[in-house]
Amino acid sequence: MFGIARETVRLGNAAIATVTQRLLGVNKLGLDGCRTFKVKTFLKLRCCYCYFIRVNGRMHVECKAHPRHKAREPFNTKLLWMKRNAVKSSVESKKVDFKYEIKGDHFLLPLRNVNPQITCPICNGYFVDATTVIECVHTFCRSCLLKHFEEGDNTCPACHIEIHQCYPSQYVIFDRTMQDIVYKLVPGMWEEEQKRRKEFEKMKAAENGEIVNSELHDENTEGEKKPCCEENDDPSTKHKRNQDMVTVCLKPGGGLDPLPRNILRISEYVTVSTLKRYVALVFHNDAKRYSEFDFFCNNELMGRDFTLKFIILTRWRNRQKEMLQLTFKPHVDY
Repeated sequence: MFGIARETVRLGNAAIATVTQRLLGVNKLGLDGCRTFKVKTFLKLRCCYCYFIRVNGRMHVECKAHPRHKAREPFNTKLLWMKRNAVKSSVESKKVDFKYEIKGDHFLLPLRNVNPQITCPICNGYFVDATTVIECVHTFCRSCLLKHFEEGDNTCPACHIEIHQCYPSQYVIFDRTMQDIVYKLVPGMWEEEQKRRKEFEKMKAAENGEIVNSELHDENTEGEKKPCCEENDDPSTKHKRNQDMVTVCLKPGGGLDPLPRNILRISEYVTVSTLKRYVALVFHNDAKRYSEFDFFCNNELMGRDFTLKFIILTRWRNRQKEMLQLTFKPHVDY
């Protein structure tokens, strides 16, 4: 400050203009011929390891943990202005008029208006086994997200926030609500997906040398389309749903007594919360005390919204021929 004051006294208004330009960060030449650069930058720090660095008058982002996070700000302000206009024009071109129509009690909305909300950002297709990241609540297809993790990237593909340093797949959950919405909005998607899965199972069975009777398989599929209950049937005896069933073995832990029926044959969409209520009902005769128990698979704590299908595909995928085994223990607050 004393040097600036002396220079101001010596040169008068010219020095004041030069100092003002430097303090405001204006990209102009001063009296000494030195160029002062803009302070504001458009680069972003994507994780806790990122940091800014200036090289040859340009701002850079360096990251030791994630090489993808490295970026450089363009020095040419005209080029930066052109990029801004290009992004703005592309956003404006993608805007869709949300036209809707009301017919009686029905609200009709074109599917293209909700496509951005029900499509996966990785494959640009509709969600299949929608899986949501707990940290940032972004949703992707389960297979797309697991492939992303297998490539060694532990960040969210949408916002690039770090999910977990070592086990990112443990911090994602199956979003049943989103998947149900997709199946209801997209006509014929559920039937097409079931058809593809059956073809995949046939192909895998043929590779393993197993014999598949296609005629019997077709008869079973036709039988599944029939309603499980007729108007005159007793609902108490006709309660089976047209869903795949899973056999699960519930083992006690933490000094708890074993269940009288520890092997259950239930739907693959049963959640861990439902199993907690079952255990609480057996031990305490009160399903409201379900929060006193925790379920583990391979010594890993299972979330209350995890379905058995999600657990098999993520935590039991290498042992799918074996019976699913879950261990219940008393709840411990960490």
